[in-house]
Amino acid sequence: MTVRELAAVPDVGPLLVKGLVGSARKRGLPVEKLPRLSLLLDDQAQDVARLADYCRVVGYGLTDRVPATWLHVLTFPLQAALMADEAFPFALPGLVHVSNDMTLSRPVSVGERLRLLVRAENLRPHARGAVFDMVGEVHASDEPVWRGSCCTWRRGRGCPASRPRRSGCPRPRSFPRSSGGSPPTWAAATRRCRATSTPST
Repeated sequence: MTVRELAAVPDVGPLLVKGLVGSARKRGLPVEKLPRLSLLLDDQAQDVARLADYCRVVGYGLTDRVPATWLHVLTFPLQAALMADEAFPFALPGLVHVSNDMTLSRPVSVGERLRLLVRAENLRPHARGAVFDMVGEVHASDEPVWRGSCCTWRRGRGCPASRPRRSGCPRPRSFPRSSGGSPPTWAAATRRCRATSTPST
């Protein structure tokens, strides 16, 4: 696995344009594998103002401990960068986000600096195309604190070439919310939103 370290948070807008422009070259091509590439963003401070805006929009109270879903938000620009990369085999238009699963291993405070890592893995056939997982990991103080997996579907033939029995994504799960509009405790998030994976066949 090649790890490519980024110097700054990717700008999602230009990445979406890049993905759209490059989609014509990728559309319809057979896909046998995903790139063995991880994108890394190290020593990242959290934007408190942006976190406050996020909590206001989703109805969470702002505390010194961040919601597990906030960590997913932080990894999204890296996901966009990976899917817009020339090495990524699927065209960006037509990818369908099916489900999210995440595990928060311990509370993460807003003052902690984070290490973000994203990769694509577990390409597998589907009755109407193929599915794969966009996996994100967050470390704080060299300790893994969060892991998320986004199951993504791509409609079409020829991906992958071999077609054993149907293999799909975990069923979507609603993220639990505690009373008073606060985010769930890390224990509840881990218990109810524990990451799952579908083995390759």
